[in-house]
Amino acid sequence: MPSAAPRATWRSRALAAATTVQTGTAATIGAMLVTHLAAPVVAAVAGPAAVDMANQTMLLGRVYYQHAFVEPVLVWGALSAHVIASLVRRALLPGRQLRSPKHWTWRTWHNAAGLALVPVLLVHVLTNRLAPASAHPAIAELSPSELDLSYVAWGFAHAPRLSTVLYTWLCLTGAVHAVGGLPKMAERIGRPKRARPMMGAAFVVAGLLLLGTWRIARDGIAGLAQPMQARFGASYRSVWPWSWGIASTM
Repeated sequence: MPSAAPRATWRSRALAAATTVQTGTAATIGAMLVTHLAAPVVAAVAGPAAVDMANQTMLLGRVYYQHAFVEPVLVWGALSAHVIASLVRRALLPGRQLRSPKHWTWRTWHNAAGLALVPVLLVHVLTNRLAPASAHPAIAELSPSELDLSYVAWGFAHAPRLSTVLYTWLCLTGAVHAVGGLPKMAERIGRPKRARPMMGAAFVVAGLLLLGTWRIARDGIAGLAQPMQARFGASYRSVWPWSWGIASTM
């Protein structure tokens, strides 16, 4: 029968490795998110030309992370490694008793938001990155210049309830997990921070993102040509639940 000591050593080493990967990829993803989310923030705080300014911000940001060699590593690679490392940590850490939400700590909210974020983030990536790149004739590989914020506005115009649910879910869970995770990263590098103000800041960020998304949904589709709308529609309908939601609202 193997001794407990080697098993504990293996477990502690695997946990340390997963923690390092989780922390390192969180920093990488955070840097990308600042660039990616700048557009809806600009839309939230800018004046009458909010959507145009947000589009310019988004197109400028894409130069830094939508690159043939950069995106597979710094975006998809970092995201995949972060999720896998988080699952490994959950499997290796001792089990914890379930608590009612009123007894949850900031760590519990951070972890729960991360788990809830995964499915809606997958839908978001499929809808906004992979489906528009399809070579199917109805979509014809929407280029970065064609795929601006009017694409998001088109979804709200044709499936408002579904869009509202998905983007609210995405903004809330994403902000709570990303901003709420900063105290954990600070602890791991030896510079602890107070968690409560950061969790409050997470809801402020979520509010800004939702306000910017609302302004994009309201004004972003104006003047969009019908052929482009047809290509947008084909892209959306290639992804569930949009294939169901758009069909039921048109």
